[in-house]
Amino acid sequence: MPLDPKRVQAIFLEAANYHDLAERAAIVDRECLGDTELRKRIEALLKAHDRFNDFVNQPLVGPDGRAPRF
Repeated sequence: MPLDPKRVQAIFLEAANYHDLAERAAIVDRECLGDTELRKRIEALLKAHDRFNDFVNQPLVGPDGRAPRF
């Protein structure tokens, strides 16, 4: 059965509000209840979200005054 996009979005948005990995895991555990496909989708979204935030939060200029290498 296909995943409900609204449910995926709601769980992702709830979990993404937490930076503490234990809190996030508790939310994902509670909401996915053994649904491995749903869990994989949520975890993939959270991983992409974190990578994006890591990139966006990189300083434009490093401590030496030069641009960081990506």
